Amino acid sequence: MASVRFSIEPLFGSGVTSGLLMVFLMAALWWILPPNLGHQRRRVLRLLRLIAALMLMVMLWRPGLVREDNRPSSAILTLAIDTSRSMTLSSGRSASRWEQQGDFLRQFASELAKLDDELQIRVLTYGDQVDRVADATASNLINQLEIVAQSTPNDTRTDLSKPLKQAVQLAASDPMAGVVLLSDGTQTGTEQTSAEARQSAELIASLNVPLWTIPLGPPSDITLSKDLSIAGLPETIKLFAGNDADIGFQTRMLGLAGQNAEISLVWQRLNDDRDEAASGVGSASPEVAATRVVRADSNDDTKAVSVSLRAPEPGRYRLIVRGNAIDGEVVTSNNTQIAFVDVREGGGRVLYVEGAIRLEQQYVRRALRRFPDLDLTFRWIPSDTRDQWPIELDVPWEPDRVDAVILGDLNADAISDESWQQLADSVAEGVALITLGGFNAYGSGGYDRTAVAAALPIVMTPRGEDQIETPIGLVESGSHPITMVMQGGKRLDWRSLPTMPGANRWERVKTAAGTRVILTDQSEQPMMAVGSYGGGRVASLAFDSTWLWWRNGYDEVHRRFWRQLILWALSREEQTQEEISVELSSRRFASSSQAEFRASISNVSEIVSLLAEVELESGERRSVGQRSQRRNADSSTVSVIAGELSNLPPGFHQLVVSVDEAMGIDFQTRPTRIEFQVIDDTMELTQSQTNHELLRQLSAASADWGGQVFRDDQVEELIDQIRVRRTNARQVTIQRSRIGDGPMTAWPMLVVFVGCLGLTWWLRRRWGLA
Repeated sequence: MASVRFSIEPLFGSGVTSGLLMVFLMAALWWILPPNLGHQRRRVLRLLRLIAALMLMVMLWRPGLVREDNRPSSAILTLAIDTSRSMTLSSGRSASRWEQQGDFLRQFASELAKLDDELQIRVLTYGDQVDRVADATASNLINQLEIVAQSTPNDTRTDLSKPLKQAVQLAASDPMAGVVLLSDGTQTGTEQTSAEARQSAELIASLNVPLWTIPLGPPSDITLSKDLSIAGLPETIKLFAGNDADIGFQTRMLGLAGQNAEISLVWQRLNDDRDEAASGVGSASPEVAATRVVRADSNDDTKAVSVSLRAPEPGRYRLIVRGNAIDGEVVTSNNTQIAFVDVREGGGRVLYVEGAIRLEQQYVRRALRRFPDLDLTFRWIPSDTRDQWPIELDVPWEPDRVDAVILGDLNADAISDESWQQLADSVAEGVALITLGGFNAYGSGGYDRTAVAAALPIVMTPRGEDQIETPIGLVESGSHPITMVMQGGKRLDWRSLPTMPGANRWERVKTAAGTRVILTDQSEQPMMAVGSYGGGRVASLAFDSTWLWWRNGYDEVHRRFWRQLILWALSREEQTQEEISVELSSRRFASSSQAEFRASISNVSEIVSLLAEVELESGERRSVGQRSQRRNADSSTVSVIAGELSNLPPGFHQLVVSVDEAMGIDFQTRPTRIEFQVIDDTMELTQSQTNHELLRQLSAASADWGGQVFRDDQVEELIDQIRVRRTNARQVTIQRSRIGDGPMTAWPMLVVFVGCLGLTWWLRRRWGLA
């Protein structure tokens, strides 16, 4: 508001001094006149002197007008807009947080337009980094905000300290009217970045500037926030068809105390991994394998869940563990976790029956349980229960219940003649049988008087004559899939293994088609024979001390021998055909990390080159940087490539490894495909809870200067605070207009003053008074 007043600024700063000087001059000019001057001439000289004196008086008193104008000072209001990906989450209403923020900004700009244009608005967007997107006045802010509204919140991190620091830096040369910070408080940095945000808020407060925060999204009260997440599912599972497997995972339930969550386990079969048309998309409709209901006991409850599933028919599958969405749940992307399952032929259900707890059974069970494709069940019939013999096994050995039976040091009297007959019938129908040596096995155990004797490939020595109690070394007798064990890239020399402390003696090995000796001792006494009985394969071992191999550093030989023995018995020998073998360090990894791969092909007579590509879910193909090498292993050639998978978009993709056809080699091996999942690990999307408390702490730092928290529907209250801040920051402008300060008044006064004095001198000369 402007005002005008008259002012006098005397020379020397004193009105008294100027007044006395003026009186003295006026008196001197009035009274000091030449003598003998006529009345008319006297009046003319006095008039001229009076006019000159008046001009001199104006110059001594310097009169003028002073205009005072009280106007708002120029200042900067910083508006910080959140563009992180958490803004795409729900606001707790029907709209997203981004839409909630946009509605607030439009109303804010409309109300702010009613204020003065001396207020400059600096618009910042922040997330990973801070960008200065606009400088606007109150009247054109809405146009600038429309440009921001057309963008997409894509930033993957939030650091609230950055926009606050930037606000202070950009306003270093101009006064600050305040800072308006819009955010859901989802601080996805470290705890240190939260501390830096508080320090930045304190820096703003030290400048006597208010920080106004606008919390977006639902309140972060755990009793209001609801979330169900699935975690802990193995990323890769290998099963054999028909085997039972325990699938373990974890459920975390937030804000669901006393409520139930339904979990579904779903099989989704994929195309064959050698099908060139495979795209990674399930080729069959998903099939629900099991459901479970998990109840939350508290508002933050984590439970371990284990579900037993029967492996489906051979093929590649995704096992999808999915929790049904909960009413009011903001983030549902963590409700599902997926495992890649390779179901093969070649596994089996193995029943191991022992009559004595000895080291052999301990190490055999340890070796076989290292292979998840074998479902091993162990039963022990203690010798101190002899008074209860024969007993009935709780796990029958019919073909539909078991695929292979291992008999340890079990006396024939421990089970009934009907059970022995049932076992023999089961072997004839296709169940495999493996018998081990021992003091209660073969002839010593009375097997020769059971129905199983006909199924064994050997003729037993009678009780008391079948024990060999001298050290025995093993010698391979010809080549066989069971004994073709590799060690250090070379075929095992069985004579290098530790000697056995003893074994069972057989009368002879039966002469029958398919029956043969594959291991002997140094004197060519048969130590292991294999054959068949009806539809089942049978292997008899005269020894029972393979555990010595493990104890003496041949643990890998031990595992390989027993695996090959079981797979042979099941008629599922491991293949060594010319195939491309591919290994991935991880088949489920985050988009911000990477996975390593290694692919090789062996048993080829020619040197070939392998190529690796990633086929994205969209169908796009990308070459993969790779390191290649070739080497010779024994008489075969091995080609190997290795590399890394990184910088891939989220989704289900495939690593495709094939032979380089550009070499011109006619090689028929088909490409090998391995599907993997890249997970969007943006914390902005996985951290559903807001942190309004942090925003309250930031505003509280400048509470003495008006800093506070406003809801998104309190736009008018915020504008009132800005208006008060502007009123208290008004600037008084003074404009002085004095006579004689400018050429428009100074020159006329000088001309009049000099003219009067000059005319007085001329008249006096003319009148002869000089």
